[in-house]
Amino acid sequence: MKFLLAQGYQRVEQEQSSEKSSRTSLEGFDTSGSPIASRRMIWYRWLPWVLVAILTITNCYAWMATRSTHFPESIFSPATSAIKYKTVIFQAGIDSDTSPYQGKPSQEIDHEWEELHKYGVSRIPMSDAAQLANRTSPIPGDEGHYVVILEVFHQLHCLQHVRRRLFWNETEQGSPDEVEALSMKHLDHCIDSIRQSLMCSADVTPLPYVWWRKYDQLMPATAVAHTCRDFEAIRDWAKEHRAGKVDKHTQVYDPLGDQVVYDV
Repeated sequence: MKFLLAQGYQRVEQEQSSEKSSRTSLEGFDTSGSPIASRRMIWYRWLPWVLVAILTITNCYAWMATRSTHFPESIFSPATSAIKYKTVIFQAGIDSDTSPYQGKPSQEIDHEWEELHKYGVSRIPMSDAAQLANRTSPIPGDEGHYVVILEVFHQLHCLQHVRRRLFWNETEQGSPDEVEALSMKHLDHCIDSIRQSLMCSADVTPLPYVWWRKYDQLMPATAVAHTCRDFEAIRDWAKEHRAGKVDKHTQVYDPLGDQVVYDV
């Protein structure tokens, strides 16, 4: 009887041992307790998390590199909502390929220039003014609203003064220096302001070199496609937010802080 019981216990132990061995084989681990097996189990357990961490870090670096190169943090503008892009083929500005803004000043051409920047001075709410990187001033008699001019309209205004000075001798009499806006001091400011704007925008559109029969040589072709901000959309925004006539000789209390004062 004892022998039979012993045999029975032995068979059960053998079956349990066989089942354990089979399960170990299926799982691919040696559970014998050796150091190598333990390290292998730890490695397999943590491997997915290590891969996830590597992919996350790689994606973060890629996103940061793309953002810093192509999508930098820009200075707030109340007109950001008006920005959209379109393809524009530039005009060469020579021979027959000229624009309505070229030529000796006339009533028609002067009107075209005025239309470019006539809505330049804009009226914005205090909520927008509070987000400006550069403080501006409240509008006298218009509580809760502030005055700004978008840089593009300042540049166009300056460029028109340069144009007027350039053609002065053909259209006007007397000295242009008698007109403050056309004085060399002001135009020097205008030219350098335009220079800074050009360098700031830094248009990288490639201009191809083509063979010009007229000049018998290779020269760049400027009548090519560019990716541009939609100027008409920005001008429409300025028209909707035009400030009208602003009293420039009255200083009023600014709820956003001390009045901005320049001593130059």
